[in-house]
Amino acid sequence: MTRFETATRWLRSGAEPKPADVADQLGHGTAASDSCVTAIYVATRFLDQPFLVLQQFVAACAGDVDTIGAMAGAIWGAANGSARLPADALQRLEQRERLSVIAAALHARTINEGNQNLGLS
Repeated sequence: MTRFETATRWLRSGAEPKPADVADQLGHGTAASDSCVTAIYVATRFLDQPFLVLQQFVAACAGDVDTIGAMAGAIWGAANGSARLPADALQRLEQRERLSVIAAALHARTINEGNQNLGLS
């Protein structure tokens, strides 16, 4: 079974494997082939949960947590928008106004393209 098939099976079944199992079975290395499926899986699994819960899970996976967290966070953010990010953490960001504009544009584009794909616009 491929890593993507494993991730899909977990998501469809509602399984909640531990971070070590995710890292072992999906990968957590520095090469994209060793972390991309993990990032997609984590983003999808935690899509309806708070952002920091997603990031805590990524940190527990160990390995290349910077890259996996960035990829999973980008997917999560595109789907949820910046309004769901923790306000206290946002206050500490450098250039937060600039990042807020970029985040809003990415989220709007994601929503618009999703609606087009569904024939809603």
